[in-house]
Amino acid sequence: MVLTGEQVHYQEYASYIEVPDTADFRVVLGVYLDDLLDRWAFSVSDVSPTGFIAEAQGRIDTAAERFIVTLSYQRGQPLLWAIRHPRPAH
Repeated sequence: MVLTGEQVHYQEYASYIEVPDTADFRVVLGVYLDDLLDRWAFSVSDVSPTGFIAEAQGRIDTAAERFIVTLSYQRGQPLLWAIRHPRPAH
């Protein structure tokens, strides 16, 4: 949904847009993340004329806790996905 929102924004404004906080997605990109917000916090950063990085961080006390999913998008290139699950500190 984040990728789609950014692509729609690009088609309308010829630019991608940074969205630093989950709460801004509906207003800035017109993307409603629905039940995903119960488990994930979203952001878009490192915006350039040709791409951006979107990140989803698992919320504390959910099954997604400590997971970080990153999408690197560069126009004309394959999508790059990364999933990290840092180990808890002992």
